Amino acid sequence: MEKVKVGFYRIQRCGYYGGPRNSTHKFCQIGDLLRQLHAWSKNKTFAATKIYDQVAEGELLPAYTYSVHRHQQGDYLVTLWNQVASADEGIASVASNEVVGSARVYVNEVKSGTIPGFPSYFWFPVDTQAFANVKLQFPTGGHAQLQAYLQAFLERASSDHVVYDSGNLNTKIVGYRQQSSDEPANFFPKFRSFALRQQGLHDHILANALHISRVRYRTLLDPSSAEDRQWWQSMWRLISPGSSTPVQAGPIKFEYELKTGVTPEEVRAIIAHASETEDDSWSDVGFDMRGKNSTFWLSKSYARGEFDLDVNRGSYVIVDGSSLLDALVARRVELLSLMQDGQWSHPQSVPPP
Repeated sequence: MEKVKVGFYRIQRCGYYGGPRNSTHKFCQIGDLLRQLHAWSKNKTFAATKIYDQVAEGELLPAYTYSVHRHQQGDYLVTLWNQVASADEGIASVASNEVVGSARVYVNEVKSGTIPGFPSYFWFPVDTQAFANVKLQFPTGGHAQLQAYLQAFLERASSDHVVYDSGNLNTKIVGYRQQSSDEPANFFPKFRSFALRQQGLHDHILANALHISRVRYRTLLDPSSAEDRQWWQSMWRLISPGSSTPVQAGPIKFEYELKTGVTPEEVRAIIAHASETEDDSWSDVGFDMRGKNSTFWLSKSYARGEFDLDVNRGSYVIVDGSSLLDALVARRVELLSLMQDGQWSHPQSVPPP
């Protein structure tokens, strides 16, 4: 048995769009996209499944298709391999018990011809406009990589819809089409998704926005990110002026609070931003209210749960996708009940008071 965390996301955009402000869906549903990805990835080398380079100024590294499985009932499981930062010499690490300022850096060799990274698993139940990020031993789910990957697939890898000049994949894209007999046109490929949260908690927080007295914020800082590292260093200078910033080999759990009031509009913006950030077991936003003894954390509204599933491991790092998909389908009704149709919606859809 494996203890897994399952968190659901709603698919907001998927396919090709046109019309005013490119907001009208024209063709390609999530089932079409998964069918194409499944067929496209067969018999490809691992390296050939890289379809986007670094994005967000290099903060998001490439992902690769590790495997795609389809259940006889129509559900899909997509496993991505998410590349992590490394140098030609290998992956650097620092001894956690050594003194700040003199800690030794070790370089762990990466086998030639391999791609260092970690897996992420995404379950797409058939006939839903949602999917689940299934987490095992790795705390980061890889949702940002999945969004970038499926967006890139629609943009340049879908043989059903992408039309290249002279039919050569190395040439310019001339447009997109629904059927092979159609003339290519200027459609816009889009894939967007957001974490599902319970509407009731948002309504309660918004209704009591003027009673909020404190906002609490938790996030994971990545020492390999220049922006996060600068954040960490500046905060440490405030805590301990004149001392060196502690060396951190892994993600840094960071929490701060602001004793402040907020308006309903500001609360709505905070909820919307939290929905777009990567879901992990630590990152969160909480609100303290006058007259209440507990903090209202947004994470409590996630459509997610923890389950024991009977799966097979290919190794310590990777789980057999077919066995994971079978285990998810076997618990399908229970898992889908986390979404409770009609009670979950995008935070930006909350009407103003």
